Parts: sequence; C-alpha cells; structure tokens
Amino acid sequence: MSQKPFLLAAEGLSKSFDGFKAINDLNFYLDEGELRTVIGPNGAGKTTFLDIITGRTQPDQGTLLWDDSKHDLLKLNEYEIYRLGIGRKFQTPTVFNDHTVAENLILSLAGSRGIWHSLFGKTTSAQRDRIAEILTTVNLADHAHRKAGALAHGQKQWLEIGMLLAQEARLLLVDEPAAGMTDEET
Repeated sequence: MSQKPFLLAAEGLSKSFDGFKAINDLNFYLDEGELRTVIGPNGAGKTTFLDIITGRTQPDQGTLLWDDSKHDLLKLNEYEIYRLGIGRKFQTPTVFNDHTVAENLILSLAGSRGIWHSLFGKTTSAQRDRIAEILTTVNLADHAHRKAGALAHGQKQWLEIGMLLAQEARLLLVDEPAAGMTDEET
C-alpha cells in the first residue's frame, strides 16, 4: 500500500463477467485535489471501475480504500459510499425530469436529507446563492424554472454535472461527460 496519505487507493482489483475480464489486477491511486482521466476503448473496464468505486459492483478480488485507509469501500453500501463524499455522473444523464432545473439542484444539495427536512425544510438564502452559482457555472441560469425533461441532451448532461457540484463531493466520478453532446456543448 502507498506510504503517503491518499484519497483513493485500489490495489489488485479484478472483475470478470462470464469469463470476460473487464478489469485485471488494476492498481490506481488518487491524492486529494488530483485530476485523473481513465481512458480506453469500449469494453476496457472504465465504467466497471466506477461501478466498483461506487458500490454498484463487487470485484472478484482486490482492495479499495478511501481517505487514507479510514474506509474499506468494498464493505460499504452505495448510500454509505455516497455519504463519504463520492459523487457520480453516469454516461446517460439521470435527472428528475418532472422537476425544474433548480429543483434538481435543491434535491442534490449537500446536507440533511431526512424525512422531516424533505417535507418541511425551506431553502436558505445561502442555498439559493449556491444554486444560482451552480446554474451560472453550468450555463443553465436562464433555464432554472424549466422542467428538466424539456432540456436538450447536452443541457441534461450539464445539469447532472451541476447536481454533482451541489453535493459538494470530495471525489467526482464523471463517466463520459460529453457523450451525445455537440462540439459547442462540450
């Protein structure tokens, strides 16, 4: 294992699907504040790796540690991994189509998500300011009150990235963020 502090450390990860080795003995280390790009052809195991990090898939072997070995991600459920600060954007946008763009961001904000807060909580001025900042960042300020389902594909991609920003995750996993987008949207 790496001797210096790390955010994420994967060692010896392997995953097979019906005899096909999607990942074979992968080692990967990420430090706080680092940007990494995982590239490869279709079928190289990129999405499988993200699935393992987020708890959607269990590897056949290997270790996956978070925050300088404070947490073994392979022993946690998806929601526990999310609560540790690992956010993910999928290849296909997953937004709440029947909610407005702003409501999608409100639902994604970091903080309490209990039943009482969901039913009776009010958006604070700090939260409204954060939403406005994110809307500007993802170039959707003019669409704040539109239903997310009415957005173009590229705008949905940007909204989902905005939802990740609202989560204030320590690690943002972005799977093919430009898929289906025009050159201008990218």
